Amino acid sequence: MPESTHVVRWAHALRAALLACLALALAGPAAASAAAEGRNGDRARASAALEGTDLAGAEDDTEAPSEDGRSERERREEEPSSEAAAGGSGDESPAPAAARDAQGPSEARDSVRRQVTSRTKGIGASVRREVESGTRNLRRRAPAGGGGPGRASQDGERDEASRDVARDGGDHGTVSVSASADERINLDGRDNRQIYLGRTATVRGVVPSQRPGREVVLEAISGGRWVEVDRDVTDENGRFSMTWKPGYAGRRSVRVRRTNPLSTEPPSGIRTLYVYRQRVASWYGPGLYGNRTACGQTFTSQLLGVAHRTLPCGYMVTIRYNGRYKTVPVVDRGPYVRGRDFDLTEALRNYLGFDGVDTIRATA
Repeated sequence: MPESTHVVRWAHALRAALLACLALALAGPAAASAAAEGRNGDRARASAALEGTDLAGAEDDTEAPSEDGRSERERREEEPSSEAAAGGSGDESPAPAAARDAQGPSEARDSVRRQVTSRTKGIGASVRREVESGTRNLRRRAPAGGGGPGRASQDGERDEASRDVARDGGDHGTVSVSASADERINLDGRDNRQIYLGRTATVRGVVPSQRPGREVVLEAISGGRWVEVDRDVTDENGRFSMTWKPGYAGRRSVRVRRTNPLSTEPPSGIRTLYVYRQRVASWYGPGLYGNRTACGQTFTSQLLGVAHRTLPCGYMVTIRYNGRYKTVPVVDRGPYVRGRDFDLTEALRNYLGFDGVDTIRATA
């Protein structure tokens, strides 16, 4: 019987240890100390119970009989279930000890649940505070003294760069973003892109921030690089207007950009200007269909192109006549009549409404 009692008590201690491990796994680091303390308490009670049993066994021989003539040891052997249920020292009653063992896992779970709930609320409050703080930081205070274009602010950076894409907002000196940093300078689509050589081209538009006093430049490609041809300062609505007089005919590429190197506004998109010069042209076709052109193509009634004496094969030329224009390649050599610059194929002649010999506008 003493051996079975020991087994029962060790089973109780092992169950308490397993429950403590389970609570530790659920609670994480926060509940580890509490579970360890519970496990140590269970082991202490089990050890105390074992020590009490050994002492009782040692004193069996000298123990006095009870009033009914039976020794204490015989009485304990007849009531093994009571001692097994007690799971503690000899002076504890079985019912309260069993109740405490049953309440241990439940209290551990409740403690874990309370800790998890508390930590979740704490994390939620922390996240809300961080979001509110980040929102407040987005509304920056303007530097004291304003700081005009190109002047340094209190933090040492150029004031124009920090206020470049922002508008003044409210009555407390705050600024708010009015345009995204990747929005390009907008060019006016109503400007005439087709001009005659010797005339002036006008390029207008607005900067994304729509702020006054922003310096912009008009650039044109010349010799394979961008060259400044004009500059302007934006008006009260952020608009600008610049002009350029090309020096030679052709399809010329221009763009507008800010002069401030710290500006976050990228340059405008590239705009193509068609610069024409006056030329004399004729047309050809019938009787030559099926032949090979000087540029190696088969001449047909659907071939769109021009013949020129010196321009390289495939060179793209824009021809304008009677309010219509078309960009076509050089496909042949000619014309071989003095005073004429281009021969138009029959397909191009029909597209432009050209007939006979006449003056045209060409970008070459």
